[in-house]
Amino acid sequence: MTQVAIRLFFAAGHRILGLSGAGTKCRNPHGHTFHVVFTFAQTDAWPPPVEFGEAKAALRQRIKERYDHGFFVDEADESMRIFLEREGCRHHVFHGPPTTEQIAKLMAREAQALVPGAQLLRVSVEEGPENTAIYEPP
Repeated sequence: MTQVAIRLFFAAGHRILGLSGAGTKCRNPHGHTFHVVFTFAQTDAWPPPVEFGEAKAALRQRIKERYDHGFFVDEADESMRIFLEREGCRHHVFHGPPTTEQIAKLMAREAQALVPGAQLLRVSVEEGPENTAIYEPP
């Protein structure tokens, strides 16, 4: 099986409440340059079921329009959520902490919706040079 990968970057912020120890610093609003890699299975069929350039363009457009220079917020983080709404800031509300693991799942849902004919193998999200979350859809 051949695999193809689409790599995208975007900048966004978040904060994560409720962590202890070294993680308490994440309660402060902060940002990352997120590096996302979408890995798809590719068959030997010609033409391929999914055209690589079209998939890349669709994913890039969706991420730039919805998430780039936005903020990921937990619905329970009421003060931050209300602030973002009141100020008209781009944001995405999670039903739980907006961790890198949850962002990887979100990116997988986006890929599956935008490239339905492709078999998504995994989504890798790096939130900087030291932390990576990998989500593999069932």
